[in-house]
Amino acid sequence: MNKRKKGISLAELLAVLTISAIIIIGALVIYNIGWQSYNISTKKAEIQRSMLNAYEIISEYTRFATEVSIGDNLSIDATNGTEYRVFYVDSDNTLVTYMMDNQNNKSFLTDDFMDGIEFTNNNGILDIDMTSIPLKSNDPTSAATISTKIRMLNINKEETESGTLLIIRHFDENKQDKNQ
Repeated sequence: MNKRKKGISLAELLAVLTISAIIIIGALVIYNIGWQSYNISTKKAEIQRSMLNAYEIISEYTRFATEVSIGDNLSIDATNGTEYRVFYVDSDNTLVTYMMDNQNNKSFLTDDFMDGIEFTNNNGILDIDMTSIPLKSNDPTSAATISTKIRMLNINKEETESGTLLIIRHFDENKQDKNQ
């Protein structure tokens, strides 16, 4: 009498282990892709939040300005001896930089992720376009961007100005405080 032992053979065991390994590797790959996507989305949201904070500070000074200049470099006569605020992206540190009344008094509105900022004044409406460095080196669409418009209440210029530096002079801080 030939009785066959019940159980699994070595070939069956190897087949099950191979299939299980393929399923586990596939699940880990999918998990890793999801985790990377989550990390990029979280970082992009943090950057956009920081850019929004910078925008709010810029708009606070811009709304009640009586004189705004936009350009690509700060000239000595641009300040004209009056109180002023300057906003730009510092090319060395890639930060949105806020300079008040002299070049030694700088503060930074964002962390070091900014690629550029563009200001355009068109008939008293200021367009601000901020762009971050891409979060993936080979994917420019992974950069965070904010584009917004601010209506400047006291400025009514007909010409269009565009540049990477915003100079605000002759603003009324008392008027700002009353309207907030």
